[in-house]
Amino acid sequence: MQTKQITMQSITSFTDNRITTLSITPVIRRKGLASKQFNDYWKDIHGPVCARLPYLGVYIQHHMQKANPDLFPAIAGIERVVDTSNDWDGFAEIGFFSNAALEQWLPHTTILFDDERNVFDTTVAYYCDNSSRTLKDQQQSLVTNYSDGRKFFYYFISPADTVSLKEADDFFLETFVKTFADNEQISRVRYHILAPHDNTKPNPPAPDVNHYLAPEKQHRYVLEICAGNVAAVKQLYHTAAFEQLTTEMAACFKAVHVFESAGRYTMAYDGQITNAGLRGATNDALIETIGAINQTREDVRNLLLHG
Repeated sequence: MQTKQITMQSITSFTDNRITTLSITPVIRRKGLASKQFNDYWKDIHGPVCARLPYLGVYIQHHMQKANPDLFPAIAGIERVVDTSNDWDGFAEIGFFSNAALEQWLPHTTILFDDERNVFDTTVAYYCDNSSRTLKDQQQSLVTNYSDGRKFFYYFISPADTVSLKEADDFFLETFVKTFADNEQISRVRYHILAPHDNTKPNPPAPDVNHYLAPEKQHRYVLEICAGNVAAVKQLYHTAAFEQLTTEMAACFKAVHVFESAGRYTMAYDGQITNAGLRGATNDALIETIGAINQTREDVRNLLLHG
């Protein structure tokens, strides 16, 4: 399979890469909620509340199927089966163009965090200041309501205890991620390096929701990729470029948990609320299906936003 080198020059203008302060918050759905109820409430009710808050740069809901160990090859020393404490149902990606914007946003969030108890049992906020990057994407501006026709996959990775964090970080950035970016079957590559989750206080501060995650269960890296199908991802695992990394992977990673997308919803992008964020994802999809373009005009958007 052919590979090609990816340069940073062509992607510096991505909104993704102008975000400097970002949180990644994995979630587990509330007990008693059916999967459809969870997905609908999150994208149609909870999401528009968050999307209307000021100072956001981006807000994306990544809904996920449960972790699938068959989506990563068996490598001695690397755990592929996830513990129930972090078998996520998705994660929220919330980003800001500056730390000052985050600080201005926080006083407005009580209304958001008060709603978490309706849809989530667990939310665990990680921060990754200036440590998120999109290396590659066929789409210059990625605004999705469920999907753009590609398959999205998420790798949640924990570093091994037997190497230094710097060694693991360097391998992840300079070798592991690059192998995906250099493969022509992979059309999007975005990564996050997560700071340890702070268990000393509720984070995020949502009442009646669990925010504790044992340090040994925490992930350090999140890799988001796109491909045409599952087969394209599995074909990458059989390339020489990937197979020659197995020894170093086993040395640097103790766990790789792979999740397939169950829907990717962009609620705010480039500092603006999207139609999915304004209306809810289901209504936005209905408007597009019917072709009611009048509902997307700025005068209608302004009416809904400002009355």
